[in-house]
Amino acid sequence: MKLTKRKAFNFLRSYFDVLNELKEDSDKLDFLMSIINKQFLDEDPKDLGFIAKLCYESQRHQIEKSVNGWLVANKTDLQGNTTPPHTPPKGAPLPLPPKEEQEQVQEQVQEEEKVKKEVIESLYSLYPTKCHVNNNSTGKSKTNKDKIKTLLKTTTEEHLKYTINRYKDECIKDKRYMKNFGTFLNNLPDYEKEVDPHALDEKYIYYQWMNDPSIMARRVLKTEAEKMFEGQACGGYTPKFLKSIKNKKPTWN
Repeated sequence: MKLTKRKAFNFLRSYFDVLNELKEDSDKLDFLMSIINKQFLDEDPKDLGFIAKLCYESQRHQIEKSVNGWLVANKTDLQGNTTPPHTPPKGAPLPLPPKEEQEQVQEQVQEEEKVKKEVIESLYSLYPTKCHVNNNSTGKSKTNKDKIKTLLKTTTEEHLKYTINRYKDECIKDKRYMKNFGTFLNNLPDYEKEVDPHALDEKYIYYQWMNDPSIMARRVLKTEAEKMFEGQACGGYTPKFLKSIKNKKPTWN
């Protein structure tokens, strides 16, 4: 067993990103073990393959900064032996103790939040401020940005962008009134559930919204229909159901 006094280290997102670029499992293992052995044992990697070595070298600065920060803070080596005060080479940056490492991670989190805010602003700007039919306000506000942030936890930027742009284009084409933006975000059109009403499955109920029809029908499992329609009724939506098909033309109730 290899002994070490270190309990844990921060596995940075940059390590993960580099790891995912590797194709061969052997390179992935070598890269991971070189990080682990350096962080817990202060052992520099030896005999790495060309690809794994390149990957390690790309992260060397962060890895060694983490190790040196632990050494300075604990005043021992990783095996627990007392070490003399560490004097970095002249001109070299001072190693970061654990507290400063945490601050650095916090800076990275803040940078990710900055990127997320830019995505939210971009999606927010896609929805028109005024309806193209009656020129009324669509009620855009800061609350919409909070809702977009919540939606991004369960869906992608690309999906929201597609949904907003498609709804906007359909409203322009059909000269339909645009929903209040908050209403739209709370009841996103589920274009992924659009189906051809000519290809029926008896396990489903087929429907359209009376106040927001689309070219294609939608469907919901019969076992989930009652709950879904009750929820949508609270938002003012009334469905019309597919009654029958004659001469390949659907008839709606």
